[in-house]
Amino acid sequence: MSSRLHAISYAIGYDSDDPATGEAAYMLGLGEPVVIPYCSERIGSLGQMVNNIAAKTPADVYCSLCDDVEILSRNWDHTIYANWLEQPDGVWWWRALKERPATYAVVSHKWYEAAGYIFTDYFPFWWDDVWLMQVWNLASGKLPLGIDAFLDDRAFATHRMRDLRFWTDFYTVLKPQRLSEAARIGRALGWPPNGKSLVIENGVPLGDVRPGFLTEIPGIEAHQGDKGPATPEYLAAKQRAEHMMRTAESRAAD
Repeated sequence: MSSRLHAISYAIGYDSDDPATGEAAYMLGLGEPVVIPYCSERIGSLGQMVNNIAAKTPADVYCSLCDDVEILSRNWDHTIYANWLEQPDGVWWWRALKERPATYAVVSHKWYEAAGYIFTDYFPFWWDDVWLMQVWNLASGKLPLGIDAFLDDRAFATHRMRDLRFWTDFYTVLKPQRLSEAARIGRALGWPPNGKSLVIENGVPLGDVRPGFLTEIPGIEAHQGDKGPATPEYLAAKQRAEHMMRTAESRAAD
């Protein structure tokens, strides 16, 4: 679906215990100009895998998509290019089908360079996208920038999604870190300090947990949750998050 007007590297990250994906990446590479398989030990953070891949495949912009996402718009790369020309330090968002809402970021290299990462290395499943969206809003004072390119998120379950209440609370407790990160990134990009209040959406600041979400958690976990046993890398990620949460709460109490 690309325009073939721009150089695109398709970097495919997969775990070392998943040789089938590695074989598929190799086969794709026989037909595409640049397909880069990236194999690593299974880690507890999806965001860290994205960061590791980006560090090995530098580009003007980075699009992180999962293997159950389908791009629907032709010439999507040229659409991204046009937005990048207007704001080379921007962060943008794909548009998703209304019946399958999804948030997938397009991150400029200048933002990535200023931040030092694309996503955090904290979360085994959700929250990195909302984290980035809030940091962008706090740094720029702007609403999320949508691009005129659509995709369809076809996922019906979420791998490693469990303990959703804990991860929601963890995300909420770390808001001071997002405020600090936004100020740091804004300074690195030479932007004026954002004196504006947070953009309000549905009665809460953009990027905060929306009202009523906590009551929906049991249904979400029943429908989308990972029913298998917790994996070692998940347990390690949760243990780290628990420590960070205690530290953040202690600082807030002081």
